[in-house]
Amino acid sequence: MYQTFLDRFLQADGRVIDPSVPQMHTTSEGQSYGMMFALVANDPPTFDRLWRWSVANLAGGDIASRLPAWQWGLKPDGTWGVLDPNAASDADLWYAYALLEAGRVWKRDDYLRDARTLMTRVAREEVADLPGLGKMLLPGPMGFQRGGPSASAVAGSASPGGAPNGVAATTPILWRLNPSYMPVPVLRRLAAEDRQGPWAAIASATAKLVVQSSPKGYVPDWVGYAVTPDTPAGAVVVDPDKGDVGSYDAIRTYLWAGM
Repeated sequence: MYQTFLDRFLQADGRVIDPSVPQMHTTSEGQSYGMMFALVANDPPTFDRLWRWSVANLAGGDIASRLPAWQWGLKPDGTWGVLDPNAASDADLWYAYALLEAGRVWKRDDYLRDARTLMTRVAREEVADLPGLGKMLLPGPMGFQRGGPSASAVAGSASPGGAPNGVAATTPILWRLNPSYMPVPVLRRLAAEDRQGPWAAIASATAKLVVQSSPKGYVPDWVGYAVTPDTPAGAVVVDPDKGDVGSYDAIRTYLWAGM
């Protein structure tokens, strides 16, 4: 199966291609999954090509300067490059996990350094403190909070059981979350590496989120979490964009729970 994946989807330079879309695009998720496959297959050269391509093309050549863009491919003008500069936090977690394990197994200090650098950026740019839930991984750094102050002003500033510090409980805020973006085993590995970071808290909050958002046992693809005058301590709500559908994304949530 691994060889079939390489033959069908991987370019020689380390780019994982999705041939099913006109843009022939590459996603940070695809790159990070490819690195996991290479790690499990004990294939260091392929792993390195996947990571080097990701850094060069999705992170502007320097993982310390920015999170990897989530989508790269054929632009409308016929050139190739980043299609959407926003990051995808699920890919960022898998990148970090794969790099930590590759650094450990293959004795590569450079991978360990890159993993820690990436984890620092994720904690700073993709984590918010949600009232009543705690530290939570947002799906990306931009576009997943509506209302209230900017995400940067909210991140890390919630008071226990109430609205974020400096935010009146009457200020409606809604965050859009994706339970499948947060594999608890991956978060636990990151927590073991960085005990001062938010990872253990996110793992705990993820379990709460999955339970609260699936009272009948079915997990939705996307979840809303809102602070309103009626729910000043925060509450799970139906996602305003995707509704309560549980389909492709949600499949992973069951997998992570099984792991």
